[in-house]
Amino acid sequence: ARFIQASRNSKLHILQDGGDLDDSLLVIYPFRDEAELIPISLPALISNFSEIPKSRLVLVDSASEDNGSEIAKEILSKSDLNPNCWTLISAKSPGKSRALNYAMSEYDGTGIVAMVDADAAMSNGSLKSIRSCFANPEIGAISALESVDSNNPMAQYKKRSNLLRKYESLKGSCFVLEGSLLAWHPLRINLRSFDENSNADDAQIAISAIRSGFMSIVHPSIRFEDSREKERNVLKRSVRRSQGLSSQLIKNLD
Repeated sequence: ARFIQASRNSKLHILQDGGDLDDSLLVIYPFRDEAELIPISLPALISNFSEIPKSRLVLVDSASEDNGSEIAKEILSKSDLNPNCWTLISAKSPGKSRALNYAMSEYDGTGIVAMVDADAAMSNGSLKSIRSCFANPEIGAISALESVDSNNPMAQYKKRSNLLRKYESLKGSCFVLEGSLLAWHPLRINLRSFDENSNADDAQIAISAIRSGFMSIVHPSIRFEDSREKERNVLKRSVRRSQGLSSQLIKNLD
């Protein structure tokens, strides 16, 4: 029933950017054993990042066993970014929520935080568009949507999920945001640390926004592509994600 209703109303979802915003932006790029993906997603991130004044980039290597850190440092050193605007943290143990907590130690207590996964190749202007949306004081968290390849084994599931996300965003209460490219305003939703025993960092952000009285939404025109091999660990990642989401929903039944 929800899918049918979403299909009928999806075209009503038109989100306007809030305008100019002077808040700083902290961008977190966590990765673990992603040496193959970093050369794809990091240059796109750097291109987006360079457009944003008052921004800082924090990369977190979550106990990788490959040479991802070396690759990332080489890409950054060859870029036009000021070396003082980025840092790379090496975590001793894995876990995305743990990596986010490490990165949040760099948060200056003001502005917006965005996280970008190593498998997310973002389009030009994505960070700038996301940042401008926070000029709307009602927004607490916002994510992009994945551009779904029709050859992806999960294509139909992903397309339906995107449709439901857009529908739930109509009322500002989307519980399942896209964790691959997601931003939040810590001061608005009172979220500066994550439950390291849960995989659902995106759900923690969405629920914190909603419980704080702010909107949790997807932006239908901000897109990214999943640069991971389409057949690689699809089921395993989906199960892990659903377990984390279920855990967060149970914790917030009230």
